Amino acid sequence: DADSGPNNLQNHPDIVSKQIVNDELILGFRVNSAPANSAYGTNGIYVEFFKADASGEGERFLGSGYYTVGDYNGSLSVKIINLGNINTLGITPSDPLTATATDALGNTSEFTPVAPTAADSSISGRVLAGNSQGLARARVILTAPNGNIKSAITNSFGYYRFEEVESGQVYIINVLFKQYLFSPQVLTVNESLESIDFYPDSQKP
Repeated sequence: DADSGPNNLQNHPDIVSKQIVNDELILGFRVNSAPANSAYGTNGIYVEFFKADASGEGERFLGSGYYTVGDYNGSLSVKIINLGNINTLGITPSDPLTATATDALGNTSEFTPVAPTAADSSISGRVLAGNSQGLARARVILTAPNGNIKSAITNSFGYYRFEEVESGQVYIINVLFKQYLFSPQVLTVNESLESIDFYPDSQKP
């Protein structure tokens, strides 16, 4: 983010997840603006959310929040915000959303490209040992932002697959196996993902 130009070429927010829980609109977002090159100030970068019009610009203001240096440096760099009841906001679950980011010096970004609709995608890959041999009967766990969990068992060649994964969400995927330890992966799912493979970090004692 070391570029410069009009409005300091402030990056727009990324809306990485959208959920409706008990009619509450809950978004996950991040701003890819490095603190070393951006004016976060005391409160952080100010993010405003809108229902988008047909051209992808803001039509109805929905709410706002701040994205701080701590949020940027977080393990997932994704901040969750509850914008309130969709009936009070005057929107439906299918309405497209957009956002802008304004730094502490008043530089404002372009509108976020319209968030994808919540179509279903798939995630597939393979769990392998250090010698690239597939591991059978490994348990692969997919955790959604709302805490819902799906699990799959690898076949005899180490392959796994998840169907009906809601797009526009950030997921954590991990592997459990009796002999090895694996590091989790964080996935932003906007389309079907293939070759999400796992190799062990170490062997269990």
